[in-house]
Amino acid sequence: MSFFFSSDDIFVKIGERLKLDVLLPDAHQVTHQNKSSTEWKKVWTRDSKKRVNVTHDRLNDTDGTLSIEEFTADDAGTYRVLDSEGEILITVTVTGERRSVDLPKSSNNHWGLFGPAGLFVSAVFALPVLILIAAIIKKMQ
Repeated sequence: MSFFFSSDDIFVKIGERLKLDVLLPDAHQVTHQNKSSTEWKKVWTRDSKKRVNVTHDRLNDTDGTLSIEEFTADDAGTYRVLDSEGEILITVTVTGERRSVDLPKSSNNHWGLFGPAGLFVSAVFALPVLILIAAIIKKMQ
């Protein structure tokens, strides 16, 4: 019986590398459930002789860390780390986010200095300063 249980939520951008530090010494398998599926798929197993089998084509196992290269929307979902009796050791929910380069261009500069909102905000703050400078100059004349 296992006494360690952890549950985490992770956000990763599509196309980036996902690293999960979940391979405890008593981890026997890692299963994945895609957010659009009810089926749990084995993506990593360790047999009784400590041999590892990786069943996911972009998954790597290095020093207790599972890594997925070039994370995709299909990789999002829930990952469970199970011991040899099938008890859950760790549950990780991974949510995929679009890369910022995938955002529409109209939203990239929304609050930038020269974007529509940035220009308006700059003008609102600059106008009182210009009026104050003009008043000071006129008073000095």
